[in-house]
Amino acid sequence: NVTYIATICDDPALQPKMPQVIISSERGVTARQAATLNGGFPVNVVLIRRKSAWNQIEVMKQYLKTFCRLLGIEVRRNRFIIFILDAARIHIEASVIKLFRKAGINVIVVPARLTWLLQPLDTHGFATFKHSLRSRYQMARSKNLLGDISVEEFIRVLVVTIRQHMNGKQWANAF
Repeated sequence: NVTYIATICDDPALQPKMPQVIISSERGVTARQAATLNGGFPVNVVLIRRKSAWNQIEVMKQYLKTFCRLLGIEVRRNRFIIFILDAARIHIEASVIKLFRKAGINVIVVPARLTWLLQPLDTHGFATFKHSLRSRYQMARSKNLLGDISVEEFIRVLVVTIRQHMNGKQWANAF
């Protein structure tokens, strides 16, 4: 029901500014719920409601605009920014690459089937993130008599995990 686009960087001062984007389907989260959730998130966590919860080209473009807004022009001018992306079609689509270039951002594409070895989030982040998310999810479920939680509640659990694991961690050794 949701997709999470995680972003990490090697500068601990900038990590809390890195966009953390959650994509939800319109069926899973109402417009009203999305507005309420977004209003309570840290500034770098954004919930995007779409027909489908899958990442798509338009979402990538929106993500990049969010990245540029959160970092600001001065930070981007004074840094050499490299995005390390897997070879998913939406990441390497011509209009997406053009937008990265326009923003002054360099892109490195990790070849298919090598993300486990070369992509920093895969090598240093996702295993512990998923473990933490599973634990929090099970804890939330255990508090409910029927043992289940709503998508909205799951998103809240996800955001707590993002704040602790993604925003609250130093990632320099992942690079």
